Amino acid sequence: MSIREVLGRWYPLLGENPAAFVRYVISGVITIAFYALILVSLVEGLDLARGLAVGIGMVLAGLLNYLLNKWFVFRSGRRHVQAAPRYLAVLGGNIAANMAVTWIASDIAGLPYGLVQVVYVLVATVTVFFVLRRWVMIGGSSAAPDNM
Repeated sequence: MSIREVLGRWYPLLGENPAAFVRYVISGVITIAFYALILVSLVEGLDLARGLAVGIGMVLAGLLNYLLNKWFVFRSGRRHVQAAPRYLAVLGGNIAANMAVTWIASDIAGLPYGLVQVVYVLVATVTVFFVLRRWVMIGGSSAAPDNM
């Protein structure tokens, strides 16, 4: 079964290389699992303060996610000196947007924060993919179609 068959009418929205989106989702799952492993290991295994453990986990997971996006997802040839600051800007913007949306939708409008997070993550996943592809990781071989 091809990517085109799996994605159906959504296929054209993913651009010239929809397999990159599938790799992007895979890298996200790997990053979340890595973050959870670090967090649990630091809090439960080493009895580290939760806040410090979250910070360490976020930094390590962010680094892993950057490398996965650069080398696995987009197969970008862009130099780190160009891509890394842009990635950090997207990451920071995504965190700020998530905080703002959660505050407005949950704290002010009274929607359940779990629902807000599910909707935000779905929208942000697609949005961040396009920003990474078009602004952060350009200059690599990700534009070349492949038959994943």
